[in-house]
Amino acid sequence: MMKNSPLWEAFNDNDSFLPFYLPFAMWIAIYAYCRATGIAFYKWHTIHNLHNLGAIALGLQSLYYNNDNVFNERIPILWSISYFLIDLLDCVLRLDRDYTIHAGFCLLLGYFNYTTPTLRRLRMNSKASLCESSNPFMHLAKHTRRPAHFLLFAVVYTCCRIVWIPVMVKQLLDEGLTLTNPIQMALLGFYGLNLFWYAKIIRILVEGSRGKTASKEE
Repeated sequence: MMKNSPLWEAFNDNDSFLPFYLPFAMWIAIYAYCRATGIAFYKWHTIHNLHNLGAIALGLQSLYYNNDNVFNERIPILWSISYFLIDLLDCVLRLDRDYTIHAGFCLLLGYFNYTTPTLRRLRMNSKASLCESSNPFMHLAKHTRRPAHFLLFAVVYTCCRIVWIPVMVKQLLDEGLTLTNPIQMALLGFYGLNLFWYAKIIRILVEGSRGKTASKEE
């Protein structure tokens, strides 16, 4: 890492908004290109994987260094906020209720992660970025339509969302943030949305299993 570079120091500075402006300009350009060419932004899995993998990579670096002077927690926070602003716009224009709610929760939690000293100290945004681990597998399953890939997605989703989010809730409880705290309520609302999707995943797995059983019996 170029931690002694003047460019990096300017980027990493606690008052710098380059970590927001640079990715935001990129997401705007990509979205404008999609609108101009007729490409469906929400179906461009490569772009969403860019955000997902970028969020994970930045979050892991923040957790590894655990020092804002070396790698500021603002960087992964602003990376995701810049993306979800465009994602929210796209979801609203498409009248996609579920993903509009999802983007709204992500922006709200991003705001809390940015403005709350306790969350900054715990690097909760970087920990939450691990939830993104399931998305590349979801895109893979959608692309290949292979049952094995969907099963892999379901396993990763279970680990990084259904199991991991309660771990974060518990950590916040240990810090004195009760379940009635707005931060906890937002996180639990986000978890509820993920449980809603998880029920759909389980239903697909069960129906797929029954279909295979019926095929064998025939």
